[in-house]
Amino acid sequence: QAAGAMNPLADAKVGEWVRYEAQLPGSEEKTTLKVRVVEVGNGEVRFDRELESGPAIPLPLPGAAPMAPLLEALAAMGRVEGHETRTADLKGQRVEIAIVTLEAFGGSLKMTFSNAVYGLGLLRVELGKVTVLEATEWGIDEVEAPEAAPTPAPEAKPAEAPKPTEAVEPPVASGPSDDTDGPEGDGPPNPLADAKVGEWVKLRTMIQGEEALAVLRVVEVGDENVRLESRIAYGDKEIQGAELTRPRRARLSLGGRGGRGEAEVGRETLEINGKRIDCITITRSFRGGRTDKRWISSEIPVDGLVRHERGGSVVRELLDWGTSGEPAPLR
Repeated sequence: QAAGAMNPLADAKVGEWVRYEAQLPGSEEKTTLKVRVVEVGNGEVRFDRELESGPAIPLPLPGAAPMAPLLEALAAMGRVEGHETRTADLKGQRVEIAIVTLEAFGGSLKMTFSNAVYGLGLLRVELGKVTVLEATEWGIDEVEAPEAAPTPAPEAKPAEAPKPTEAVEPPVASGPSDDTDGPEGDGPPNPLADAKVGEWVKLRTMIQGEEALAVLRVVEVGDENVRLESRIAYGDKEIQGAELTRPRRARLSLGGRGGRGEAEVGRETLEINGKRIDCITITRSFRGGRTDKRWISSEIPVDGLVRHERGGSVVRELLDWGTSGEPAPLR
């Protein structure tokens, strides 16, 4: 697939860099960091992340990403809920942008990408209605090539300018959500199908290698969707996450659409808080040998997630749950 908003890493080059400004909801502190491409090869792009000012906070900026179409690359970070492409004004030029909704960091992130932005192509991240990360400038450092094998100068991209102001046209394309395959899925029963207001789960999750805690609670149940609220504790901070909306269909989908690998279904038993829980396992394999495995149980409220691994590492794990009353404290 050619480089573009839906495949920004296809033409990544060593030396590309982007400076980001970040700020968590409810915080008055701003963080500035620079992300630079340091290696391209073997189907992967690796990045160096330099904190320039402000506190270290959880951000959707990986240390490495597969050179794959955007939806497939993002599947390693979280659950892709949907996407659309548009055109927008960016630094005085009309460019294509891709807007992806991703479930990650205990909330629902709206991520905007453009191939006019270097590196990951990430332009902006919004949590709810709040912008938590935005690219403010980008460029490319000259990389000295070996004398025996000089490389041509990198292809020019749009010149640097002040922070862009976006003027957006209506969507020209959209894609399916991560667990959507028509009106009903083709997989195991969806625990959200019988969700009730007041159900909650407490999870341990990993954010850029650091442990965080999250509580999800059902606050509204409709005929077609379930609405969840989220709270997150990370380091010494506790923040209110974005509200999440989940389809209340009868079954989950196993299809490989939207950049996901085909799924294998199995059964395993896990023990949580001294209780043995029967789980259905859903394992997906991606190019490059990457895997994504989830343990889901109808015995657990909300979305039924008991455990989630990526590449053999635990990224989410159930700690506690309930069907009514106040959720367990985050700490």
